[in-house]
Amino acid sequence: MGGVDLDPVPGSRLQLRLACLPSIICEQGLSAMKASGRQRIRHSQARFACALGLILISCLWNTGCALLSASPEKVKQTYTTQQSELFQICPKGTERVQVESALKEAGIEGEFGANQSIYYCDAWNREDGEVWEMNVALLFDEEGKLYSTMPAGTRVVTVQE
Repeated sequence: MGGVDLDPVPGSRLQLRLACLPSIICEQGLSAMKASGRQRIRHSQARFACALGLILISCLWNTGCALLSASPEKVKQTYTTQQSELFQICPKGTERVQVESALKEAGIEGEFGANQSIYYCDAWNREDGEVWEMNVALLFDEEGKLYSTMPAGTRVVTVQE
C-alpha cells in the first residue's frame, strides 16, 4: 500500500497508510499545502485533509457504483397508450416474423406463448432512455398475422376435455 510520511510536530512522525486512491488524494493535497510555503503541517490539518479526501472518495465511489449497477426504473403506462404505440411499430395485418423483428429493433422484450399465436410484451427499452413495463399481448391469427391485442396479464389457456 502507498503511504505518506508527514512531520506534523517537530520530533514526531505520523505515517498515513491508506488505500491506494485516498492515499494519492491525501498525498497531492498535502504536497500542495507544503508547496504553498508551509513546511510543517499541524496534525489536525493533516487529519482533516485526509478525512475530507476519504469522504469525497466514499461519496463518489458509492454514487458511481449505484449509477453503474442500478437498473433503470420501469415506467408504467396505460394499456391503451402501450397498445397505440405498438400499433405504430407494427400495424394490424403485419406478419409474425416482421412483428418479432420490428419489436426487437424497437427494444421491446417479450416472448411467444406455447403455440406462437400470442406474443407477451414484458419491457420496452425506449430510445429516450425510459423503460416501459409492458402489459400487452399481441394476438396472431391462423395465418400468422397480427390482428389484435389484450392485456398481458390475461393468459389464454386451451383446455381439452
